[in-house]
Parts: sequence; C-alpha cells; structure tokens
Amino acid sequence: MIPKPILSVLSLFLLVPASISWAQTITTQKGLSTIQFLASSGVIKVYLPDDISPGDIISGTIGVEPSGKTAKQLGKNFAELKKYIVSIENQSFTIGDYKQNVQFSCRENSGKTGWEIIFRDGSGNDIGRLITPFKKGYKAGECNIPDHILTGSPVTVPGPFDGNASNTISVLDEKPVSILAESPRQCILSYPAAPDAGGIHTLTMQENSRILCSQKVSGVEMNVAAGKLKLMKGEQTFIEVTITGLMNLQNTAVLTLNNITSAIVTMLPANKVVIPLPPDSVGSGTFIYRSDIQSLKSGSFIIAVDLDLPDALYEIKKLDKPRRLEDKALHTGLSEAIKKLEADAGGAQGKEYSNMCESCQKCIRAMAGTWAEDLVEKLGEDLIKESVGKAIGMFTESKELLKKLKEMVDKANEAGDKAEKLAEELEKKIREKELQLLVFKDKLCDSNKDCVVSAMIFYDPSTGCVTAFVKCNGRAGVCCPKSFNTAKITYCTDEHGMPKDLPQVEVISE
Repeated sequence: MIPKPILSVLSLFLLVPASISWAQTITTQKGLSTIQFLASSGVIKVYLPDDISPGDIISGTIGVEPSGKTAKQLGKNFAELKKYIVSIENQSFTIGDYKQNVQFSCRENSGKTGWEIIFRDGSGNDIGRLITPFKKGYKAGECNIPDHILTGSPVTVPGPFDGNASNTISVLDEKPVSILAESPRQCILSYPAAPDAGGIHTLTMQENSRILCSQKVSGVEMNVAAGKLKLMKGEQTFIEVTITGLMNLQNTAVLTLNNITSAIVTMLPANKVVIPLPPDSVGSGTFIYRSDIQSLKSGSFIIAVDLDLPDALYEIKKLDKPRRLEDKALHTGLSEAIKKLEADAGGAQGKEYSNMCESCQKCIRAMAGTWAEDLVEKLGEDLIKESVGKAIGMFTESKELLKKLKEMVDKANEAGDKAEKLAEELEKKIREKELQLLVFKDKLCDSNKDCVVSAMIFYDPSTGCVTAFVKCNGRAGVCCPKSFNTAKITYCTDEHGMPKDLPQVEVISE
C-alpha cells in the first residue's frame, strides 16, 4: 500500500485577505507533493512525486490559477503569472499555459541533502524558495492499481516506471487520464471527476508501449450537503455526507469529519468524528452519514470531510520453495522496517506511522533493538498456547492478515466459537511449519512508565512476507490520548529477513 488522505472541505464562508504577501507551502498526500506559491496576481502550483531521490529522472506539472472575477481581470493576471520562472534543481521552466508538464533530473552525489525549488519574478529575482529532503530511493515494486478511487482526486499507482511521463499512457476504458507526476517508483494520475468516472471502469497503465498493469476500478463519489450555510446564534442545521461506489471493498476505508470552526458551531456527537467503513458494512456500496450542527454564535462554519480509501493490494507471489528464517533475522527485519517508516516521515507510509502518539513512538524506537532478548526461540506446546492467546486479541483489532490467515478467520467466524477455532488453526499451521509466529513480551517503557509496548510477528515461509503488530498500551491521557495504539506493519523479506521495499503500515487507535 502506498499511503494518505484526499481532503474535501465544505467551506461555508469565504475568506478574502486584505493584503497578500509572497508565501509558499508544500503539502503531501497519496504520493503527491503540491508546492503552492501565492502571488499578487494568483497562485502557482507545482505537482511532484513525494519520493525524489538523487539520480532520479522526475516528471511533474506546473499549473496556474489567476485571481479575478471577470474575463478581463483573469486575462490580465494570467499575463502577469506568465512572467514568473520556476526553477527545480537548477533547471528553469517558464509558464506558457494554465497547466504544463515538466521534466528534470536530480544530480547524483551532489553533496546536497535535499532538492530545491525556486520561484523567480520577471526580473530574475528570487521571491520564493523551498528545500525538501531527498528520500532514500527504495526499489520499485510491481505495478499495482487501487480498486477504489475517489473521483476528481489524485491517485498513486506504484510500479517500475522510469520517471519520464512523456512515454507513459494511462487510459480509463478508452479515454486518456492526465498524469500529474512520475518518479522511477510511482505515477500519480488526476482521476476524472464524476459523473464520467463514477461506477466501474478499467484503468490501464502503459509505458513505452508496454502494458504494466490493468485493473477494474470503482469510482467512488462523495457528496457533502448542509441544511443552511449561515446560522444565527442558537440555530441548528445539519451536514450530510453521501458516499457511493464502495461495493467490494477489500480493506477498511475511513471517513473523518472535523469541525474547523469549533468557536462558532458544535458538531454532534463530537467536533471530530472518525468512522471506519469495513468491507462488510457497505455491501450495497452506499454510505450516508448525517450530523447535527448547533451554533454557538452567529456566523458561518467549515467542516473538513476526509475520505481515506484503501491503497492498492499487492498480489503476493509464492517463493519457488518455502524459506524459513531464524528468529533473530525476523526481529532484526522488524527493527529495520520501523526505521524505514520513520525515515519516510514526509511520505504516505511515514505519515501514517506518525499517527501513533509521540510517547508510543519513543517507546517503540527504544524497544526495537532489545526485543531479541525476549524472542520465543522454540514454540513448545505451552508457548504455542500462550502465543495463540495473544494472537486472538490481535485478530480482533484488524480483519486483514496474510491471505492464508484470513481464511482461518472466516472459518472461525462460521464456526461460532472464534477463539477456540482460530487457536486450533494457528497451532496446526505452526506445528506444520506453514507459519512462524514470534511474540515479544510486554515491556514497560523507560521514557514513560505509563506505557507498555509489545509486538508480534507472523511470517509466511511460502511467500517470505511478514505481518507484524506493534502495540502500545497505557492509561488514556497519560501514555497517549487513546488507550492503545497498534501499528500493523507488512512487508516482504529478502533471504536475510530484511524488508525488500518500503513497509506498509496501518495504525489502529482506540
């Protein structure tokens, strides 16, 4: 999976600044970095992949949005924006149209720790500058398209691209889809808006006339409506979110509503509402959520509505022959996976990992190098029982594990006595060496005595892939705002047990 949310904001009032100063910002979501430069005549936006590394060939897009209400004002301001120059890694680009594609290369061994973007005016003066750290270039995986995509939003397709978007073609059914950015590891598309892109379609990726991957996709539509746009003190209204196209979800989607203007209105039942949408909750594909709004004083309000859809699911291939690993290798591999997630702080997976509270992150960082002391070297009968007992708890927090384990969960659900049946299936697979299971005992965190950290690794010798759970327990409000944080970390290993690519992570809090 490749990481994070598309933000749809219901803006119920318009802010017009009295004066505009030079300003530039960078935001990252779903593999796409958006650099925005605010000028007096409008906005310049640069779209680039979020994983730029030394030696990469990179493609991106420069777009402009002139300010003004009339055609005359828009034309005048667009002419002003065309005078600006955008320099990326010392390669300059002039603005010729409302949207244009650009390509540049990052020098290897330049001694720099990050890539640079500079905005210059018509006289060549620097008026905006950003430096963003390079990412450690991980090896590209297989081309993989998510099966559910929010219409009118960017979508990231990971895969072995070359960074040159001019030889990449993306087609939705028979219609081309514009490409916003590309690196040697991912391609970010601008998925069309509804109604054209709603419903079931086939999305195909080609590079150099070769089909990299093709996937049936469901265009997910989200509509946000409000009863009134402006309230007097004491008035009530509602906000309603309608989502369609969620049928056949393979993993959990998450809907978040956040009241940005809590001083003006209260959203019920809370000013921030997080709603998981697991596959079995949206059989028809449609979900509707309605929340009451109570005004505290006269004015307008903003509710940010964020729909986070599951990323692409990789088809894990079986190895030519099963490969068992030593417990030490599995432990070291998990430690390396956690380091990779922390190093990816600006990327989608790194941002997901940072959703864990700071106390838990500190605990995990400190424990990662010492867990080997508590490895279950050999799973005897009693240790199997103890470990399986802990595994049952992990299953209740996340429905997805390895495909092999998901079948066990389904059998257990059908059997009714979930814990006992699941324990039997786990014990059988461990004894038959179809599954390796390591349990790291609870440890009190040195940096915060109110936090306890534990971990569990499921390793499938037939695929060489790991699903690990790292759990941080503690008193709510003392260790973390929530009573526990669990990171589900998945990756496939090399022959030494090390993660071959950037691990995928899902953080569960409660």
